[in-house]
Order: sequence, then structure tokens, then C-alpha cells
Amino acid sequence: MGKSAPQAPQAPDPVTTANAQTASNKETAIANAQLNRINQVTPFGNLTYTSTPGADGVPNYTQTTTLSPDQQRLFDSGNRISNSLAGIGERQLANVSDTIGKQLDFSTLPTLQNKPMQSSVAPLTGLARDIDSGGAIQNRINTSKVGDYTRGASYGNIQDRLDTSGVPALVGGDALAGEMNKQQQAAFNQQKAFLDPQWQQQQSDLQNQLVQQGVPQNSDAWNRAMGDLNRQRTFAYGNAQNSAIQLGNAAQNQLFGQGLQANQNAYGQALNTGNFANSAQNQGFGQAMGNANLNNSVATQQFNNAAAEMAAANAAQAQRFGQNAQQAQFGNQAAESMFNSGLASGQFANQANNQGFNQSQAARNQGLNELQLAQQNPLAILNSLRTGAQPTTPTFSNTPQVNQAGTDVIGPINQQYQAQLAGYNGQIATNNANLGGLVGLAGAGLPLIFR
Repeated sequence: MGKSAPQAPQAPDPVTTANAQTASNKETAIANAQLNRINQVTPFGNLTYTSTPGADGVPNYTQTTTLSPDQQRLFDSGNRISNSLAGIGERQLANVSDTIGKQLDFSTLPTLQNKPMQSSVAPLTGLARDIDSGGAIQNRINTSKVGDYTRGASYGNIQDRLDTSGVPALVGGDALAGEMNKQQQAAFNQQKAFLDPQWQQQQSDLQNQLVQQGVPQNSDAWNRAMGDLNRQRTFAYGNAQNSAIQLGNAAQNQLFGQGLQANQNAYGQALNTGNFANSAQNQGFGQAMGNANLNNSVATQQFNNAAAEMAAANAAQAQRFGQNAQQAQFGNQAAESMFNSGLASGQFANQANNQGFNQSQAARNQGLNELQLAQQNPLAILNSLRTGAQPTTPTFSNTPQVNQAGTDVIGPINQQYQAQLAGYNGQIATNNANLGGLVGLAGAGLPLIFR
């Protein structure tokens, strides 16, 4: 217990510590500046740094760029040429002002040829909508002079329904949709095969151009340029998709038209077959009737004569009806040919009008361009006088920058203080532990001896 009590370590002076850290930071900054200012020498000129003492020991730097002798002579020559051209340009301003001040004379330009378009065609008239029957059909034999005869003759059944089992169904539903999708996909793939390499090349060219211009990748300028290209590419592929849809719809319409034509042809053949069967049945019935008349013991020659007269009358009526039908069909074909001729003539006239308008418009545009060229030529001459050879400005490479961090002064001082404080706290804890042990011995009745 004869040892002296431990003393707490003294805390670092914050002002002294901060001043030491500031001095270290300033020395580091001066060293970084000296390391980063590197003189550069190029074929076109030099870049040099000079220093002068500054306040608080911090040097001041001056950056100087000098041209090579050849570039300096070109620079001086360019200044002299620019001064000379400026004088010529000032004298040319009078011609520019006089020419631009004059209004363009449009009276010498060719007029546009815009003739009225033929928008209508003579209507299709005179079509035959019914056929002259050629007289009444004799459907009953005059039996007033004919004796009794057998009435039970018959021949087959009359066909009152058409057999449409061979008529193909109209194409529609999934078949039309499948064909349309197939044609649309084929048309789009064809255009995509043309567009893919083109847009890939444009993207590669744009990226190379941006790199050569020094635009960093993923910068705002880079992203804007690539975004514009992507929108143009999306628009081009959208147009290709729309064109493919139109081609697929046209293929669908063509398939439906072909199916409809096949259906109509097969139905017409079934109708002709039914008519032929009924005609054959009617002919067979007539023949059976004739056989019955011949074999009938009660029939007379009068009945045969009457039947023959009826057949002859009906044949004549059928012949007249057939000839009338042919005449009506021929008249309708002639009327349709006249309508088509009028339509073709109108289309040709409209094409000629369009061609004449386009040619006159091209001539007028050419004349307008020549007037504008004559008006703008003095200004173009003046602008050409303002340009000339310029010296090549030296291009200096980016100097690798050194950014050495300052020395940490506060940290080590604080660590030293914390270590001293930890030692002091350890001594206090040891003394307290020893004192607690003595108090325990005294409580147990043991004598304490202090020396």
C-alpha cells in the first residue's frame, strides 16, 4: 500500500493537433501539384509550367503554350490573309445587299399543268335481265279426237334435289387465319433479313463515331444518340410488320376468292347434272308414252299425231328460247366490254394528267432553284472569302494525375492517448481489486498488516 496512486494521462491539445494535421495536408497538396504539372513537347508546340513563390509557402503556377516555328508562321500568315480577305469581303457586301434585296421574279417559271381528273365512267346499261320464252310450252296433248288409251305409262322419278356432296366447302375460319399468318410471317422474315444487317451496321458506325468524337459510353450524349437510333430502328421494323400484315391479308382474300370460285363451279355442275337427269326422265317418259300408245289396242293414230305435234311445238319453243338466251348473253358481254373500255380510257387519261403535272412541277422547281442560286451566289462568294487555312493547334495528352492522400496526424495522436488512458484505467482496476480483497480478509477476522 506504499505505492503512489496512478495519474491520468493528459489529453492531446486540439489546437496543436489540428495545426499539425493542417501542415501535413498542405505539404501533401504541394507535392501533388508538383507531380501533376508535367511539361509536354509535341511536333506542333509545347506546354510548360513555371512557378513563383506564393502566400503561406504555396507556389503559384503559370501554364504556357508555344507553337512550333512552322505553326507560328502559318498562324501569322493566316492572320495576314484573314485581314486581306476581310477587306475584299467588305467590298463584296454591297453586291450581297443589292442581290438579296431584290425580289425573286416568279413570272418566268413554268406553270403547273393540273387538268381535271376523270372520276366517273359511263354506267353499264342495256343489260338483258330476262329471256324471251319463245312461246308457250305445250304441256297437254289434245285428245279430243283421240280414243281411249292406256294412262299408266311412267319413266323414272323427277330429280327435285341437287346432289351437293361433291361441292367443296368455302374456305374460312382457321384455314384462312393460318394461311394469313403464314404469309405475314414469310413477308416479315424477308424484310427482316434485309433490315437486320443494315441496322447492325448503322449501330456499329454510330458507336465508332461516338468513340472517335470522345463521347464516353453510357453518358447522356451516348444514350441520347443510341436512343434515337433505337427509335428509328423500331419505326423501320414497325413499317415492315405493317407491310407483312397487308400482304397476309391479300393472300387471305385470294385464297377465299379461289375457294368461292371452286364452290360456285361445282355447284353449277351439280345443277347441270340435275337438269340433265330431269331432261332424260322427261325424254324417257315421252318414249314410254309412245310405246304405250303403239302397244295400246284402244289407241289410235290420232293420239300419235297429236303427241308428235306437241313434241315438235315444244322443240321449236326450246330452240327459240336457246337462241334468245344466246342473244341476251352476247348483248351483256358487249355492254361489259364497252364499260371496261371506258374505264381503261379514263385511267389512261388520269395517268397522263399525273405525268404532265409531275413534269411541269419538276420544271418549275428547277427554275426556282436557279433563281435562288443566282440570288445566293454573292453571299456564297462572301462566305468563301471568310475561310482560310488555320494553324494546327497542338493536342496535349491527358497527364496521369497523382492524388496522394495526406498523412493522418490526428489518428496516431488519438491512438496514443487512448492507449495511455487504457493503461491508467487498468491500474485503477487493479488497485480496486486489491482493496476489495483486503476488505474481505478483514471481514473474516484476519489481521491486516500495513507496511
